This record gives sequence, C-alpha cells and structure tokens, in this order.
Amino acid sequence: MQAVSSPDRAPRLVISVLEPEPVSWEMPAAEPHRDTFIAGGFRTLHELAVAAAATGREVEMRGPVSLPVLDELAEAGGARPELPGEPRRPEKDDIVVVLGGGADVMRFARFVLSPARFVVAHLSPPGLTGWPFVEGWEIQSYLTVDPASVARPEHFRAMAALGVDIWTHMPRVQQLALDAGARCSFIGNGDPLPFVTARAEKDLPVVYLEANGWSPLARQAAELMETPATAIPKSSHEQLMEMMGRARILLWPARLTGHGRVLWEARSQGAVVVGLESNLYATGLEEASGAVAVSTVDEMAQVAEQLLGDPARLASLSEAGRRSAREQVDWRSYVERVDAAICDVEAAERDPGAGARAVMGERLEGPLEERRVALERVAELDRALADSTERVRVLDVELAAAARVIAELDPLARPRVAEARSRHLLGELRRRVVSRLVALRS
Repeated sequence: MQAVSSPDRAPRLVISVLEPEPVSWEMPAAEPHRDTFIAGGFRTLHELAVAAAATGREVEMRGPVSLPVLDELAEAGGARPELPGEPRRPEKDDIVVVLGGGADVMRFARFVLSPARFVVAHLSPPGLTGWPFVEGWEIQSYLTVDPASVARPEHFRAMAALGVDIWTHMPRVQQLALDAGARCSFIGNGDPLPFVTARAEKDLPVVYLEANGWSPLARQAAELMETPATAIPKSSHEQLMEMMGRARILLWPARLTGHGRVLWEARSQGAVVVGLESNLYATGLEEASGAVAVSTVDEMAQVAEQLLGDPARLASLSEAGRRSAREQVDWRSYVERVDAAICDVEAAERDPGAGARAVMGERLEGPLEERRVALERVAELDRALADSTERVRVLDVELAAAARVIAELDPLARPRVAEARSRHLLGELRRRVVSRLVALRS
C-alpha cells in the first residue's frame, strides 16, 4: 500500500503497549513473544503501529509485542514498525502513544514530564480502565461502575491543561473531549487482513465469550434461554473468528466499555449481536449496523429467541452487519485517519509549560528510578518474609512432633523442661528472622 504522506522530517512515533507495574522512567525495549491470544486493545495498538508505518513515518513499538500478530498485519498492511531492543528516554522529536489504561500514575507522569509530545489512546471511556488525570479516582468493576463517573469533562480538561493529546475510536468520547476544550482525533478502527467469507451454514444458534469481564452476565442470559448457548473459550484470534462464523447470534452484555472490538468482528462473520443499551460508547450497536440493543440481561435472552424464530429478520440483520463491519475497518480509510491525527499533533503549538516540565522530569529521573528499584526490593522482601513465615510454621509442627516422641520414650525424663527449652529457642529464632525481614522491608 502506498504511504498516505511522506513528510521530509516527521517525528518518530512510539507506540507503547501497557507494561507491568511499577514502570521505569525509560521507555521499555520491545518484548517480542509468540502468543497469538492477546487482548483486543493490544491488537488494536498493533494495527495502529502498522497503519502509522504505512504513512511513511518512522515508527517504534515498545513493550510486549506479538510477533505472529504483527507479522500478519505488516504483510497485509505493507509496512512494519521497528522493534527496538534497548530502553531509552523519550526525546523532543518523539510522539509517544500509550494505551489509556492502568492505575499507575507514573505511566503518564514520565511522559508529561518529558520533552516528547504525548498522546493517550483511549479505547474505552476515561476512568473505566485507567487513571483519568484527576484526584480521588479508584478503578471500579465493569459490573458495578457508575456510567456517569467516566468520560467526565474534568478528565478531558485535565489532559488538555497538561498538553496531552487524545486519540480514540469512539465518536462520543471525541465529542465530549472537544466540548471540554481538549485536542482529540477520531482514528476509528482498521484491519488490513482480507475479510473471510462468512459460512453459509451456521451450526451454532447462540454463542457468548467466556474469557472476558462480561462472562457472568452472558452466562446469566444464556441460562434464561431455551435454545442452548455455546461458550467460546479463551482462544486465538483465528479460532475466535472461526467460532463467530459458525454463530447466528452473539450475546454481548457489555454494560459499559469502549466501541467493542468484538462487535465488528462478530458482525463481519454474519453473527447478529444482542447487546445492552447502557453501553453508550459502543460503535455499531444498532439495527442499521446489524445489532440489537436491549435494556436488561433478561431481555437479551428473550430477543435472541425471537430472532431465531424470525429467519427473515435474522438474515437481514446478518447482512447489514457484514456490510457495516467492512466499512468500519476499511484499511485505506483508517491509514488516512491515523495520518491526519499525527499531522494534528505535529501542527499543534507546543504547550508553554512543556519545556519546564521536561526539566523537572530530568531532575526527577534519578529519585523516581530509585523509587521503582525500592518497590521491586520490597516485593522481594515480601516474598522472603512469606517463605520464612512458612518455614516457622513447619518448625512448629516438627517441634510438636518431637515433644510427643520425648513424652512417649521417657515420661519421667523431664519432657516438659525439654519442650519448654525447645519452644524458647524456636521463639528466639522466629523473632530474629521476622525482625530482620521487617527491618529490611522498611
């Protein structure tokens, strides 16, 4: 595929996949692996990196990278990002894009306090899966979180005040961000892989996903149905798509999430999605796109049964889903949107406080790196303390057994004196071990 644009001196784009906590002050090296089962958001970042490379720019991927997924996408998309083998600090010519998830504030602070231009890719509404740049936030369960607590105006205003750009594939999030005065580009979704022709004969009436946060609600809906529903287990992307191709209906009780990658994947295979109206951020959850939204989980089971009893309506929705899914992830359009988003970041006037924050970050790098090392050391000591505690428990058991043996061998040989002495020695050992470990941990 031809690059959409080839600027003479374009900044380097860095796509950083979510890292283990606590994070380092440096950007991590690429960590290639062979797993084909990766979360939907991670796969989206793989697609984003390939699309950015297809614009003719220099692109790096850092953090965990699935080589099988990247190889397949790069071959189909005609471009491939670099996978650097060494960590490094963000630089002035970098545009760093990170996934908007995780509770560790330092994931974001290290880029806000750096000379790089910083983009948060929100694949779900701010505050649902990660820190939304406000105080007093705690991550909530998908099953109980208040929809009014996410994507708040103050979330977007805080990001704007810190010079953070936002990319998203949710039109509603883009509009809320723009209304709050933040810079936000809609990039949508794209998939360079050719669409697999959906099966003409479908042998699974109803399916649901077993390996995601909504499985309790999906099982609840499935148990209410007279028609048996099939659970799709944790599997590779190819296996997932094969199961979708066999299905007539997908139960998808996501009460609040992002646009829902599975929405278009299911529709692309002709599976009609039955979801919940409460998911205001989903894209394609309406009849015109081949899906049906209802108000409750109980209602999902009822509507699914009704659809199975109405083959004409089911076929019409299935065809609408295939058509809309193909349009939603058209690769050329996606590369163009990504190119436009990068151009917007490049053209934006730098935040007047960016230079000062970069100097602060440079001065803080040493102490914050010491904090990270200290946290890792604390974790090691916690493990050592747990091991020692278990060893003391084993010694207690052995002592009790020894006391019983002494009593049986010589009831008149001062067993109580021997037991008391042994307990004293063991208690002293326990005190010294625990005291030493607690001191080290402190």
